[in-house]
Amino acid sequence: MIIPSEISDYELFLNKKHILILKELSKREITEENVQFTISLLDHFFIYFVYCKDECSLDKIFRLTINKNIPPNTNERLKFIKNLKYPPDNKAKMGRCNLRGQSILYASLMSMTSLDEMKPKAGDLITESVWKAKSLKPLVYIPIFSNQPTNEPMINIETGETIPYLTNIRTYEMNEKFQQQISHYAKNLKELCLSVIQFITDTFPKE
Repeated sequence: MIIPSEISDYELFLNKKHILILKELSKREITEENVQFTISLLDHFFIYFVYCKDECSLDKIFRLTINKNIPPNTNERLKFIKNLKYPPDNKAKMGRCNLRGQSILYASLMSMTSLDEMKPKAGDLITESVWKAKSLKPLVYIPIFSNQPTNEPMINIETGETIPYLTNIRTYEMNEKFQQQISHYAKNLKELCLSVIQFITDTFPKE
């Protein structure tokens, strides 16, 4: 679908109402009863998901497995390489980037990022696997970038002082690139695109 050059005030109002409904839905668990309704709302305004695309070269990625999540669901050492892989399509559960039956590899560029994402509990036995690329082809990715990490202020360990104006440079650069990308959009269209990317940024980190 091609993004329109402008939308009416009513279309802006309607789409922002849809976003509010999705925000409420995102506070609850996705179930068989609401999944199709949720998908239909997302499909309705995803045409306005204007994103920045980037690429990088990498030779390895990190994947973290919480051992008790692997059948037979015991907190014991894993014995088979197949347990480190992502599940086959017919066993894939609904996740952050996939629907049920759509198997996705969840991995990260840094070991600590995987640990932070998976959030194992104290006492959980975990396994970190390192995946190496067979060839150094560029990885094309779409970053989630709208929010700066200022909710939890950094503390200077030596002085105990709060570090103000904490800025993730990469997030800042992506946001600047995005703002430039939509700078020529008409008023209502620009407002909706900003609302959509903000909704995605706020919702993506949720469990």
